Amino acid sequence: MLLANIIQKILTRKIKHNFLAKRITEKDIDLIFEDLKEEFIKSDVNLKVATQFFQELKDVLMEEKKIFLGKEEVQKELYLRIRDKLIESLGEKSEVLKIKRKGTNKYLLVGVNGVGKTTTVGKLAYYLQKKEKLENIEVVSLDYNRAAAFEQLQQLVTPWNIPSSFIPELTSTEEVNKFKEFLSSKTSQAILFDSGGILPSSPESLDYLKKLSNLIEPTETIIVIDALSGQESLDIVNIFYNTIHIDSIIVTKSDSLSPLGAALSSHYFLKLPIKFLGEGEHIQDLIPFYPDRIVSRVIGEGDLVSLADKIVDKGVNTGSAEDMFFKFLQGKFDLEDLIKQFKEIKKIGSFSGVLKMFPKLGKLSSITSTNLEGLENEFIAWEYLVQSMTDYEKKNPKVFKTESSRRVRVIKGSGRKPEELNQLLAKWAASKKKSEEMSKKLAGNQMDWNHLFSFMK
Repeated sequence: MLLANIIQKILTRKIKHNFLAKRITEKDIDLIFEDLKEEFIKSDVNLKVATQFFQELKDVLMEEKKIFLGKEEVQKELYLRIRDKLIESLGEKSEVLKIKRKGTNKYLLVGVNGVGKTTTVGKLAYYLQKKEKLENIEVVSLDYNRAAAFEQLQQLVTPWNIPSSFIPELTSTEEVNKFKEFLSSKTSQAILFDSGGILPSSPESLDYLKKLSNLIEPTETIIVIDALSGQESLDIVNIFYNTIHIDSIIVTKSDSLSPLGAALSSHYFLKLPIKFLGEGEHIQDLIPFYPDRIVSRVIGEGDLVSLADKIVDKGVNTGSAEDMFFKFLQGKFDLEDLIKQFKEIKKIGSFSGVLKMFPKLGKLSSITSTNLEGLENEFIAWEYLVQSMTDYEKKNPKVFKTESSRRVRVIKGSGRKPEELNQLLAKWAASKKKSEEMSKKLAGNQMDWNHLFSFMK
């Protein structure tokens, strides 16, 4: 959602006059907000939330009776007001996890099937161990329906020396008593409980969740929602909210180009704080939620602060990136440099996740998730191809033009298709040409920085 662009288009389409020394009227507001509300709904913001959001904003603007000097001033005012309202609606400030420094912290994670709850339990355990410096953390699987759930949880946490256990369905008084004994015997600083995926339409599964919550008495109960769940997210959270006490939200799959409409919808009415975002598939990919940073991403301003944090956390080799950047500017980079930088970017996260953190300027504003998915798949093929090349071929890709036997060997050795090698060489040649042009422009102080991103087209 490039908010400034959207507002500009709507003003041009809806408002024929220039607001010269004019007080904006209720009719003007209604015309503008009608289309803006539609844009929010397209971005998966719940209809009720979008309607109330713009009604509240309209009430404030009408009360102020401000005079605007031209359409540009209206555009700027609306942009800032919507931005500030979004931040306010998402909680304004980052809220930390409830942590007792004495006694056992018990975290119960709940949600529907398929939202990434088990992975989130592993990520949160890792976060508590590495960031909060808690010791003696353990995880407990309560998911008796999904056969692989406990195994998945074990695989996530075992490399970090976090113990795990499985509790079967509590169907008898004896099993309930055993579970109580299990809980009372624990002295860990933190226990994370992975509840089974709940069917919101099933009273039985909701009753069982209530039973678990009463037995565990969590320090914090966290609902896990999917950033791609769209219009349904508010209804789902509401069902859980009316069944057990919910303290906070974690949003998963937020490294997609999704505008986090689900998160806004869930927080707006229930005022539950969003505490973390799950970004990526690695156990380190859980980041604290900062409303101002997320709004900046959503409206196209980017989030370079979080990007810098990720670069530090993931141990990205910035020295290597700097070397490659100068080689690129000098027109000297080769296929090996290309693959090295791809690997460094992949340390940070998916291409779409990284792109969301850049301001949408110039050619970046036209890049879609489909472009990025295609590019990511291309890079995977390219990596296999480059791995099958000799050092000489990596440094001198032009040899493939004149020596077909090299092409045959690389294609056969990599298991890729001839057209994929052709694409790699064509991309390299185009980028090489542009880097040489940039090198000349740099020498003449005529740099066009949009060239840096032209390979994504």
